[in-house]
Amino acid sequence: MKKANPGIDAKNLEIGSTVNIPIDAREPGNATPKVRKHIVQEGETLFLIGKQYGVNEEEMKKANPGIDAKNLEIGSTVNIPIDAREPGNATPKIRKHIVQEGETLFLIGKQYGVNEEEMKKANPGIDPKNLEIGSTVNIPIDAREPSNDSASTIIYRVQHYPDKGRYDTIEKIAKKFKINPIVIKDANPRININKTPDGGSRILIPIASVPIPSEHVAITSNHHKVWNFFINEGFSATATAGIMGNLQQESGMDPKKNQLNGGPGRGIAQWETSRDGTGRWDDLTRKAHGRERDLNVQLENILYELTEISWISGILESFGGMNSLKKMDIYQAVVTFEQTFEQAGKPSFPERFAFANSIYRSLASNVRE
Repeated sequence: MKKANPGIDAKNLEIGSTVNIPIDAREPGNATPKVRKHIVQEGETLFLIGKQYGVNEEEMKKANPGIDAKNLEIGSTVNIPIDAREPGNATPKIRKHIVQEGETLFLIGKQYGVNEEEMKKANPGIDPKNLEIGSTVNIPIDAREPSNDSASTIIYRVQHYPDKGRYDTIEKIAKKFKINPIVIKDANPRININKTPDGGSRILIPIASVPIPSEHVAITSNHHKVWNFFINEGFSATATAGIMGNLQQESGMDPKKNQLNGGPGRGIAQWETSRDGTGRWDDLTRKAHGRERDLNVQLENILYELTEISWISGILESFGGMNSLKKMDIYQAVVTFEQTFEQAGKPSFPERFAFANSIYRSLASNVRE
């Protein structure tokens, strides 16, 4: 204001006089709005809505003064602050990450697909190998559209199972990632969110919009055995962590686990058994000759199914095949393994991501790829 009004007494303005309000050089009516609108859905809080758009809770509160951040009325409208870029291109240039025990700048960057040099540039003066637990580091995200940024998006393949009455709609896909359908629309401008997408089509999910919780996995000897198994089979540390995030969600890495409440899931991957003996667990039991609860037997069976069971390997091929899976980053490996191998009705991807991140932090410190 002082620059726009040189020579003015800032604290002693004459009543009725005129002061200049600086506005940028764009034509009137073409100014990019500083907020966009979001319609509140069931279960949403101000924090969760902000996560969908890469905006922290404090900025959301400033844009919505007087609002009850944890008790939003369904159907009401909240403001999403957007910077001066064009609407729809307001991908944040950084996101924040809270340092957990055992993390280095290299390991944090790997979680987000960002190399160590870029992480150092985004965090000048930081000691990359001696981070303070609980401190915050910057994760650089470039200004491109999410759909053009392989480091900040994951590919989800639309899957329909008519025999089970399961169809992937945009709304259902959004629920799997705990994001709003409009986030998917923004990253995939050609889709119609009110129309069921074709089976096998690709949907891009912007990872910065997914509300990944903070989880700590207590590492056991089984975790070390599973980690070493996949590493020795040629999987990268990130891909191994992604697979293990799924197995942690399914069984807690327990090969003797039976599904709760008498459900059909069995073992580390919760293979299903069936009354007529045609389930995947039944097949494993016949091959294992009494050793079906052995961890190594189950791990070998995972590889067998990924490569030799045609309906599983066929889905994996749509993601690039086994060689591609072995090189994937954490989040893409989580999604690929879940869609290919687990195919859970309610996968809850944010929790799988969180487990994978925790396992990676604990076990990847000696792996340089």
